[in-house]
Amino acid sequence: MLQIPDDGLLPIVPWYDELIQNYGHDIRGPYVEHFWLPTLGPTATWILRRCADVFDVFPQGTTIDLEDMAATLGLSFVAGKHSPFVRSLQRCVMFGFAQPTNAIAGGLAMRRVAPPLPERFVQRLPQSLALSFKSV
Repeated sequence: MLQIPDDGLLPIVPWYDELIQNYGHDIRGPYVEHFWLPTLGPTATWILRRCADVFDVFPQGTTIDLEDMAATLGLSFVAGKHSPFVRSLQRCVMFGFAQPTNAIAGGLAMRRVAPPLPERFVQRLPQSLALSFKSV
């Protein structure tokens, strides 16, 4: 389970995976919006996009203010596990877009590049997306 710091400040670093970097899709691109969003959910997708923006400015990583990030997404921030923002951050971990890292205590490594959508998730896409996925 993801541990949210009491002060609401979360250290993040980019998660570099050579295979995904070479064959994946930009987290801010249309592939993620069309095919990953139905699985991740809109808030988790926006969290990943915002973190990618942060890495453009701080390529080695930085600390983000979770209350501020939640507010930029139109949510309030509550540190509890039932908070919509915290649940979305947990979805990033659950679906392999973020992982706890030893590089920084209590921090997360976050992907900037999304892996190709696994077949088990393609099967769950709405029919209109599943059909367009086959042509990608």
